[in-house]
Amino acid sequence: MFININGIIWSIHIVPFNHIELRNPDNSYSLGCCNTQQKAIYINSNLSGYQLNKVIRHEITHAIIYSYDISLNATIEELLADFCATYNEEISYYFNKIKEKL
Repeated sequence: MFININGIIWSIHIVPFNHIELRNPDNSYSLGCCNTQQKAIYINSNLSGYQLNKVIRHEITHAIIYSYDISLNATIEELLADFCATYNEEISYYFNKIKEKL
């Protein structure tokens, strides 16, 4: 699967939990990864439900930050990606309620 973010094509890959792209420097594994050099997002295939949705949103946020050339330090970028992943549905819910009234 591919998505286009601001003219940059990103590939999306659902991979086993121990895929090389999910491996961290300390040899632990992440639930997802956004590889900016490859323009690829990798998602652990063992995820489902809320956790899967949250990881996908988190990694898409990283891809958007990169695609729009937004410069953030790593800590702030992670906080922003976590915020978007956690609260996106609630923000969209209230946005749609407000839009219905306009």
